[in-house]
Amino acid sequence: MGHRENADGVPTFWGTSGKTLQRLVTTVATLDFLLFGYDQGVMSGIISGDPFVHDFPQVDGDDTWQGFVVSIYAVGCFFGALFILLYGNTLGRRKAIFMGGCTMIIGVIVQITCVPPSHGATAQFIIGRFITGIGNGINTSTIPIWQAE
Repeated sequence: MGHRENADGVPTFWGTSGKTLQRLVTTVATLDFLLFGYDQGVMSGIISGDPFVHDFPQVDGDDTWQGFVVSIYAVGCFFGALFILLYGNTLGRRKAIFMGGCTMIIGVIVQITCVPPSHGATAQFIIGRFITGIGNGINTSTIPIWQAE
């Protein structure tokens, strides 16, 4: 479903135009930024909780490890934004958003499949957060431009 024109010659996307299309695009943009804030907010809240510390003992009482586990997501976002800076126009907005969403799903799968408590679980969790951050960086860099267009 791409760009088409209706009977009046007005361009439509997703079968809509005007205010309806603006609302749809704004909803997608809002959900993307909600994901960014939600992930950071939830992670900062659970990192020092007893169940998390039991499953990932490296973070127990170590501010450096806790900071690393939380901030690696933002590092991934930075690399996702750099990727879009270089390849965003080539991919196009919709393909980039789809790619960012798929990357986020892969990152979440990596995070939820780690089997704690083990040394590899913390590393896998960190890698998953980085991958999820890449996907969100792609979307956070692409969606505002798409909305503005």
